[in-house]
Amino acid sequence: DGQFGLIKNKKVVIDFRYQSIDYSGVNNLFIVTRSTKTGVFNSWGDKILAVKYDEVDVKDTHIETKLKQKGNPSTLLLGI
Repeated sequence: DGQFGLIKNKKVVIDFRYQSIDYSGVNNLFIVTRSTKTGVFNSWGDKILAVKYDEVDVKDTHIETKLKQKGNPSTLLLGI
């Protein structure tokens, strides 16, 4: 059904319910997308950012996000 997840050492660490998963090798993070929203997990399956952002950009030292809320866009910078 086109859903992606992550299995590590025969254990599901990210559930198979995402339309896409991209890997950021610099920080060992996974950027997941469901519907039109994006979030971030680490390689152990811990949620770093909830799947609620319109845009997520993983940089070397931080994560930039954009959330569009009824005419009130906001940006969050999260250090990693």
